[in-house]
Amino acid sequence: MNVSFFQELLSSISVKGRQLFDLSRQPGETHTIESLSRILISGRGEASGVALAQQILAKYDELDAVGRTSFFNFVTSSFAPDPAAVKTAAENYLKVSSAENLGNLTAAVEPVRQEFLRRLNLAQGATAEIVKMRADLLESIKENPGLNALDRDFTHLLSSWFNRGFLVLRPIDWSTPASILEKL
Repeated sequence: MNVSFFQELLSSISVKGRQLFDLSRQPGETHTIESLSRILISGRGEASGVALAQQILAKYDELDAVGRTSFFNFVTSSFAPDPAAVKTAAENYLKVSSAENLGNLTAAVEPVRQEFLRRLNLAQGATAEIVKMRADLLESIKENPGLNALDRDFTHLLSSWFNRGFLVLRPIDWSTPASILEKL
């Protein structure tokens, strides 16, 4: 199948999702990046998820450095694991070391931040935006070390998205496009 077919398909899903999302709003209601993020993680559906992810990325692009740091703090604190759930799952695992209890503990300790980033990646072109977002995060961490937890989530997900198995190695020769050579 043609790549443009998939791009058109994603675009149409996004448009339909945006229409669904817009229908549910009250007249004059606007959403902040934080409220959109909460809606995205609540999981209303794939089409609306694509539209929400695009809106979040668009709002993120409008933020200055202070706004980005504020957003990172929001994501770090709002989408952290629930300490009570982690404690309960850990206690259950210590009582009975079963595969089921280990799975429950694993689910409890995984930050919701990771699922948020996965859902954010639904938007067309989002992976590149998420990589840029991490670069911004690294700048913010210099003055706000409390954001290291979020950076660990970015590192975990990006390393799973960009593993060596996805690389395609090709020799560089006279037929290599200039756009590739300029990046070397």
